[in-house]
Amino acid sequence: MKASSTLRSRLQAGKLTVSIGVYDPLSAVIAERAGFDAVAYQSAQASGADALPDVGIRTAYETVEMVRRIARAVSLPIIVDSEQGFGDDPEVCAYWTRELIRAGAAGQHIDDLRAGRCIWLESGAKYGDAEDVSER
Repeated sequence: MKASSTLRSRLQAGKLTVSIGVYDPLSAVIAERAGFDAVAYQSAQASGADALPDVGIRTAYETVEMVRRIARAVSLPIIVDSEQGFGDDPEVCAYWTRELIRAGAAGQHIDDLRAGRCIWLESGAKYGDAEDVSER
């Protein structure tokens, strides 16, 4: 069964799905061997592995490529932190979502901040309104 189907089945059945943040194929293999149900490629772990702050430095392309590498290494579902959808335009978000699926992502989450905003670095940074966020 594909990893995305596995994740979907678990969620539809209401099964608890335990994931852990990973930053590369090796950390994903360790998570799989430790018995986790899924892995989460998160910007905090990815940035931290490169000794960078988690402030949106990683590009969509870098994210897709790392997801591809992780998917080759493990059979677990991969849930991806897609930041703010890698842009405010819904078409841009849709493009990168398709690329993540092709790379092996089973799920993603998209922040509800406007693109280019970092809430913990900037006072007054705005969350997107419900209509804006739902378009992405």
